[in-house]
Amino acid sequence: MRDLLVTGIVFGVLPFIFRRPWIGILLWCWLSYMNPHRQTWGFAYDMPFAMITAVVTITAFLFSREKKEMPWTRETVLLLLFVGWMLVTTFFAFYQDPAWEQWNKVWKIQLMVFLTAMMIRERRHLHWMIWVIALSLGYYGVKGGIFTIVHGGQFRVQGPSGTFFEGNNEMALVLAMLFFYGTSWTHFVALAGAGVAASGTARATACASCAATPMPPPWRRSCSDEGAPGGPRSLALMVGDHPLDIETGKRLGLHTAGVASGRIPLQDLKACAPDWVAENCALLLKTLDAQRLLPRKTAHDRRLT
Repeated sequence: MRDLLVTGIVFGVLPFIFRRPWIGILLWCWLSYMNPHRQTWGFAYDMPFAMITAVVTITAFLFSREKKEMPWTRETVLLLLFVGWMLVTTFFAFYQDPAWEQWNKVWKIQLMVFLTAMMIRERRHLHWMIWVIALSLGYYGVKGGIFTIVHGGQFRVQGPSGTFFEGNNEMALVLAMLFFYGTSWTHFVALAGAGVAASGTARATACASCAATPMPPPWRRSCSDEGAPGGPRSLALMVGDHPLDIETGKRLGLHTAGVASGRIPLQDLKACAPDWVAENCALLLKTLDAQRLLPRKTAHDRRLT
């Protein structure tokens, strides 16, 4: 049923794009921000709706009588330079295959961004686009808020699989973006849900608090050994839930720890050979404490707590 609904909406709107190409931008925004096809279970799940919409929109715009002029401002120029810089850095990426895979997504998105700047020129068109984006993100705010309340916050709020905000951390960023859209009553309803839903995404992000934990002996050395203003690198611990986090820590000369709180299995983290690996941050802290690697509380600290 969901497959037929999403497919019917998309192909039902496509004919209107040939008469008003800016409608294609609205449809593309809905598909890109809300990803409704990723909440189906049949043929619509992998159907390239966004690509179909983009092709129809570009074709309709090229054959329309609308002005085809890019508003070159400092923002659009900087964005174009940034896209060029992303292409340059992709050539020198440590991991070429995932880097080019990501670039293949990015350039298509940026193409539609520049088309949006060319096609959304009227105030009412801009308001429509903001409404589409706000409601698309607000859907996850309300849905995630209800989910968090019903389950008492025992599960994490995550996005649809195969999207840019599939993980709970990415979903938290999406919900934070919602605070900048709209001022109507629907906005406040969405915000109320987003606030509750955001609390359901923050559980794994506690790992970040471990990243700055100073390491006492046997690695204690003077700051002059490393020349770092905040202390030597040997006193820092890089904690992450992805192989790239561990690789980054090693390249910086830090001690590393892998925590299986994200989508990467524990065995894959062990294969990266970090100094420590644990199922979650609580177990990691217990391991470090058992090895007497965490700072001891002083009498003054105990009085404060």
